[in-house]
Amino acid sequence: MSIFARLGAALPPLDPFARVTDTARLKALDELLGERAGEVAECQALSAEPTASIDRIDAIARATLGALRSRGPFETLDTWVRTDAAEILDAPDIDPEVRAEALRRLEALNEESGAHALFAGALEAALDDRPAPHVYEVAAGTGGFARRAGPGLRDARPELRWTVSDLDAGGLETGAEDPSWLRKEARDAVALGDISGVDLFLCVQAAHHLSPGMVVRFLARASRAPLGALILDVHRGGVVAGVAGVVGAALGQNRIVALDGMRSARRAYTPAELALLARLAGARVVRAGPLGPAYAVLHAVRP
Repeated sequence: MSIFARLGAALPPLDPFARVTDTARLKALDELLGERAGEVAECQALSAEPTASIDRIDAIARATLGALRSRGPFETLDTWVRTDAAEILDAPDIDPEVRAEALRRLEALNEESGAHALFAGALEAALDDRPAPHVYEVAAGTGGFARRAGPGLRDARPELRWTVSDLDAGGLETGAEDPSWLRKEARDAVALGDISGVDLFLCVQAAHHLSPGMVVRFLARASRAPLGALILDVHRGGVVAGVAGVVGAALGQNRIVALDGMRSARRAYTPAELALLARLAGARVVRAGPLGPAYAVLHAVRP
C-alpha cells in the first residue's frame, strides 16, 4: 500500500457538519420508528414477501427517510447538499469505451486513496472467524474490489470464495487471470431469492445508485445470510463532495470520475439512513457509522 493510501485510510471523518448531523439522527432513530410503528410494520411485512410491489415499500421508505432528515442540526445544509440527480456513468447512451475507461480510473483511484484498504478491513471484521466464507457481491461493477482485496483476505481464509455480480454482465472484467475462487454472474442487486450457500452479501460503492425501496428489499433478503449484509459506500456531505472532486481530478485524472465522485457524495445515504432502511427491512443493525475519512458502513443481520 502506498504512503498516500495509508494516509487516506488513517484519516478521521472529513466532514464535521455531516458527522454531527448523522450522530444526532442515529440517536433519534428508535423514537422515530416508534412514532411510525404502523408503517414500519407494514414495510417489514412487505419486504419479507418477494412478490410484493416495491412501489409501496419505496413510498414508506422515502416518507420515513424524509422524517429522519427533518431532524438534527445542520438540517438545512444537508438539504442543500443532497441531490437525486443521476450520475454521468448511469446515462444509458454513454459510450461503452468512455464508461469502461472511467471505471478503470475509479478502481485505480480507490486503491491509491486507501478506500479499498478501508473496505477490506470492514469486510474482514464482518467475516469474523468464519473459516471458509462465501461472499456474494452485488452491483460489483468491474469486480475490481474482489480481485484486489480477495488475495489478502484469503491469507487468513484460504477457502474463501467470492462471487461478483452486476446487472450489466458486460461491465465485469474478463480474463484468464481470474482465480478459481472468484466467479462472475449477471444479476439484479435485489433479485436474490434463488441464491443459496452464501455467508455474506456485500454491496460496495453502489447503494447510492439504488432507491430507498431497493435498499430495503436488498437488506431484507441479504440480511438472512448467516453473516448478514454489508454495505460500504461514500458518506454524504458537502466537504466530502468537494474533496471527491479534487481527488478525482488529481489522482483519477478523469473528468467523469471527478464529477461523478462529487455527485455520488451528494446522492449517498448516511449511516443513520442506512440503519433506518435496515430496520424497515426487519434487520438488526450490528454496525452503522463512518468509515475512514469519507465513507459509511452498515452491517445488518436478522434479529
